[in-house]
Amino acid sequence: MAAANTILNAYAPHLLDTLGQVAGANNPEFKISPVGFLKALLENNPKLKVIEQFSTHNKKGHQKRIFIKYQPRYTEDYVGTEDNCDIDLVPNWSIQELTNERFVKIGIHIADEEISKMADEQSNKSSAGTPPSDLMQEHIDVVLRVANGLLRKIDRQLLTDNVWGTNVVTGNNNAQTVNFNKDATKNDLLTGFNKLLYDASENEFMGNLIVVGSGLINAYEIQKMAAVAALNGVDVTKFTGYSFYNDTLAKTIWGTNQVGVFEKGAIGFVDVNKYVGFRAGARPNSYFFTLPLPMQVGNKIVPVTFDAQLKYIDCPTTLLDHYGEEQEFDRGWALFLSKRYGLWQHPSGVYQAGDPLAGVIGSLRYTITNECVTCEE
Repeated sequence: MAAANTILNAYAPHLLDTLGQVAGANNPEFKISPVGFLKALLENNPKLKVIEQFSTHNKKGHQKRIFIKYQPRYTEDYVGTEDNCDIDLVPNWSIQELTNERFVKIGIHIADEEISKMADEQSNKSSAGTPPSDLMQEHIDVVLRVANGLLRKIDRQLLTDNVWGTNVVTGNNNAQTVNFNKDATKNDLLTGFNKLLYDASENEFMGNLIVVGSGLINAYEIQKMAAVAALNGVDVTKFTGYSFYNDTLAKTIWGTNQVGVFEKGAIGFVDVNKYVGFRAGARPNSYFFTLPLPMQVGNKIVPVTFDAQLKYIDCPTTLLDHYGEEQEFDRGWALFLSKRYGLWQHPSGVYQAGDPLAGVIGSLRYTITNECVTCEE
């Protein structure tokens, strides 16, 4: 165990120390494709007690079953107009358990000879890992190369798990078509972002909106940076009160030019860190820890914390690779990166039947078009 800890101490801590130094490298191998939905959830995660409890952020490592107890608001139908002692209602509580946990994992083999050389190289440095040695850099590069796959897999599953709520404007959860008119001479009040903001108001959304999508909506956001007041007197740069997140997977999961509009606080990321507290540290042949993987979006780094297991393979072993084929692995270390997580959304019954907002959960769906509907007039 002492020898194992020596190598572990030469690898795991320095991986943590130096990973962030190269996260911003402008290299196609390390480029993270836009995962806007994941970024939107991380940047706008609501401070809800249920999320904090489920996420094991207390660092103790204990996983819990979390039940949400909620009571829908009551409608005017319960309100009497006579002065009497009749009982108009008995509070009715609903309970929902958070069970939508997802999991991703990838395993990386690191040859014993490389680790041994790296440990010796690091021991000769007065400031280990600053800057990273060639061998340390090589292993950091491996982690960064798999980052895109891990983060996109998480983003894909979150997009898939998302549930669309009712839009009170239409009375259903179908995608509404919203046209961003090419003709700038007509002041159509129910097109473009005016329509999205109008619907949000009708659905009583509070706070800044979260808008996720790709395609035409992304082109609109790019063009808006150079926009001025149109002939109809509307300056689209004045449309504020929302944040846009480009997600190239949205067109695959939701549909071409599909956009999601979310109420802040109605959706969030449940982050389950397993290797914390009593679960972290050295075990026979393995070392468990958490590894913040930097997700670069634009010029900003948003860390996503993964569970990490460094396991020693003490004999040449035949294991299955990613393609399900047997492969011989020599003595060395296997680094497993994994993550447990889930998507939080308002319960479907948060507004009861008879409420004007029945079915509203804070998520609306749209299809964006870019047509000139008045050009033939």
